[in-house]
Formats: sequence, structure tokens, C-alpha cells
Amino acid sequence: MVDERRRAERRAECVVFRVDLGDRHDRVAVTRNRSESGMLFATPSRLKVGDHLALTRVDLDGTVVEAHQAVVVRVEPGQSRSGPMRFLVAVKLES
Repeated sequence: MVDERRRAERRAECVVFRVDLGDRHDRVAVTRNRSESGMLFATPSRLKVGDHLALTRVDLDGTVVEAHQAVVVRVEPGQSRSGPMRFLVAVKLES
């Protein structure tokens, strides 16, 4: 039996978010999937489990469309370890 900890249904998604972490601002992430409580995204940024992030999605005119506080729960190598999106990161949304 598989240990399934997800409580909300995941849906595939490809959306660009800005990632801010402490003094590291304006990083980028592209979502792979998300649920009400979390998301999985690809990023070139090296993050670690326990990091607290601010995730922001902005419209083309710079208007904030969506914003979340999140904590990193898993980091693994991306499919393209030498490409621009080197890491897959799972986060739990806190807001």
C-alpha cells in the first residue's frame, strides 16, 4: 500500500511564480501541479527543506494575481539536471 499523505486532489498546472526567500528575491518557479494545500514546481534556485518562501504570481501589467506563504517540504533533482530548471520543489502552502 502506498503512503499517500495528500488530502486534497492535485491538478496539473503550468504557472510562473516569483519566489522570495529572505534576502534572495525575484527567483522564478514554474508549477507542475498543485492542490489546495501545496504545489510542486521546477526552479533553478537551490532551496532546502524548511525554507519559508513568499510565492507571487503577477499579471503582465505587474498586478499581483495570487500570493502565498509556503514552506519547502521536499527538494529533488529536476529532469534536466544541467538545464535551467535544475530542481523540483514541493511546498506546503501556509496562506
